[in-house]
This record gives sequence, structure tokens and C-alpha cells, in this order.
Amino acid sequence: MNTDQDRIVNLIGLALSGELKEEERLELEAWCREKEENQKFYDRLCREDLFAREYPLYRDIDEKKALQCFEQTIGIKNRKQILFRQLLRYAAILILPLSVIAVWQWNRQQPVTVETEAIVPGSAKAVLTLAGGQQVKLTGQTQQEIEVAAGIKVKEEIGTLAYQATAGHKGDRREQNTLSTGRGGEYRLVLADGTKVFLNAATTLKYPVAFNGEIRKVELEGEAYFEVAKDPDHPFIVETKGMEVKVYGTSFNINTMRTDEIRTVLVEGAIGIRSMVTDREYRVSPGQMAVWSKADGSLELKEVDVALYTAWKEGIFRFNCERLEDILNTLANWYDLEVFYQNPGIKNLHFSGYMERYEQIGIILEAITEATGVQFATQGKTIVVSK
Repeated sequence: MNTDQDRIVNLIGLALSGELKEEERLELEAWCREKEENQKFYDRLCREDLFAREYPLYRDIDEKKALQCFEQTIGIKNRKQILFRQLLRYAAILILPLSVIAVWQWNRQQPVTVETEAIVPGSAKAVLTLAGGQQVKLTGQTQQEIEVAAGIKVKEEIGTLAYQATAGHKGDRREQNTLSTGRGGEYRLVLADGTKVFLNAATTLKYPVAFNGEIRKVELEGEAYFEVAKDPDHPFIVETKGMEVKVYGTSFNINTMRTDEIRTVLVEGAIGIRSMVTDREYRVSPGQMAVWSKADGSLELKEVDVALYTAWKEGIFRFNCERLEDILNTLANWYDLEVFYQNPGIKNLHFSGYMERYEQIGIILEAITEATGVQFATQGKTIVVSK
């Protein structure tokens, strides 16, 4: 990226954050007048609300520390990488949306090299499995009533499946429904007690059509965000493989997709996490992430920025010094694609940045290429990663 392009990236960032000085404003306006494409690009960025929503979260970031972490992880070993240092600064510190980071890319003369026409973002879709095994496909585009058990109907309304409180219903423990999003899907669910659940891609939730016992228990595989209806007399329990989360009324995110650990991030309220291996319960406070090891059942508590782990339900991908393999696994679930690595060592490169969840995948792949030197090629819905 040359000096002029680097300067424009800086000016756009200052303009969007409201910190542009008069002389800088004149400089940016002159750039917009140079080409009609420049003006259209800047106008489009101003219309988008992603930056406005995200910028306040980043004002307090330690830029120097973030950059050092990023550079130490990926290493800056050659001149090309040094030339992209300013680009890395924005990518690593998460100051600007990736669409702004790539302003220089937008102005390049050569055509885009990552062809991703066959790869599209995920959408609201799921499969509902009833107690008797009958399956109902939910497209996220319809409104209908579905009989899920004797005398119980639920409403599907544009991406949300809503159960109603069923006072007096004497359903037994076998009356369980299962909602599965699969890869490339997401769905929202309102349980019979009023609890709201946001299911990410490749996620399955099993739950009763009615809560009649002393506890409200569901089973999760994948990733989901819960806003639990308060009911102190009936604890809400989320069970996963090897551990369970006990809740009385709170908001939290659980991710079981990693091969080695389960991450539970508490937004508000209080939860207790019990390991079925040790039978010990750990208390988690707001702003903490509980990392439970699938190998030995141990649990570690960390102070985190909860927005990093919950932004997906607002339509945003956020990555903070994440391993490339973990990033691509996330993208693979959402865009329903396969990833092949020509060199396994590539998996341990790290990257930071954020983008809108419903954008084309080519945007983030190009940003990762310029930040890490990794190359991407597509064959249908398979991405080949090389360096």
C-alpha cells in the first residue's frame, strides 16, 4: 500500500469517527473529487452503520499492545509485509471495518483474484424435529402454525420459532423438540417459559415443549446465545457434553464447537458451571469467560470483552488475534464450505478484524491475504489455503 493510499485510509477513519480536522476534511474532499468511484465509495461507507456501532468499543484499546501481539504472532519477515505495516495496524487493532481497510484494494487496477461466486452467506433456516421423529423445514421466509405435541402449537414468523406458555399441560419428559440449523443457517427460538435463544450455524438445541418440573433443562451442541426468563424457583440448565450451566435469569453465550474446549461468556446476571468430570461448580461473573477443557474437565476463568463473543447475533464477525484455522472454521460453518490446507503450519497464523456477517466472503479473504501473506483459491465450495 503506497503512502497516498495509507493517507486516505487514515482520513476515512478520522471522518467516520468524527475526528477530522478542517484541513484534513479539505484533503479528503479533494480525493473524492478526483474520481467518481472515490466519491461513491466514500458515500457508501458513510451510509453503513457498522462503523458507528463498533467504534465506541475500540476507543479504549491499547493500540501498541495489540500491534505487538499481532506482529509477534505472524512475524514480519520480509519487505512486502513491512510495506503493509500500516494496513496491519488497522487490521490488528480493529479500528476500522474491513471494507475501510481495503480501500486501497478497491482502487487497485488488477482484478480480484479470489473467485467466490459459489459461496454465499448463511441465512435463517433450520429443521425442527418433533418428538415422534417428524421433521419440519423452516425457511425463515414463512409464517405458519406447527403442532409440536398434542394440543400444543407454535408459531413460525420470519426466522423465529415461538412457543407459548402452556399452563396445565401435563406433557411428559419424552415430549422433546429439536431445532437444528446446520451449516449456513441460523434461527431464533422462544421457549415456552419466554427464554430467547439465538442459534448460530451448525447448532442443535433439544428442549421440552413445556416446562413442568422443578428445573428447565435444554441440551446444546454448537453455539447459542441465551436470554433466560427469570424464574428463581425453576433453575434453567444448559447441558453440553461433559458440563452444564445453571442459570436463574441472565444473558450468556455458549460455544461448544472447538475440538478442545467449551467457552461460556456471561454478559449479565450470574451462572454456575458444573463439570460432570469433577462435579465441582464454578461461579462466573459478568464480563468473564469460562473455558472448560474437554480433555481433563478443568475450568479457567478469564476477563474478556464480551462483545467479541456475542457480536455474531448482531450480524458481525469479530476476530481478536484469532488463529487462522479457528477463523476459517467459523466462516466454513456460516458460508457452508470446506477448507483444505496445503501447508498445516498456516493454521497457526493469527488475524484480527471485523466484518458484516452477511457480506461476501471474498472481502475478508482478501484482507487476510494482505495481512498474513496467505493465499486463497476456490474450487466450487472448497477453499484451498496456501502460502
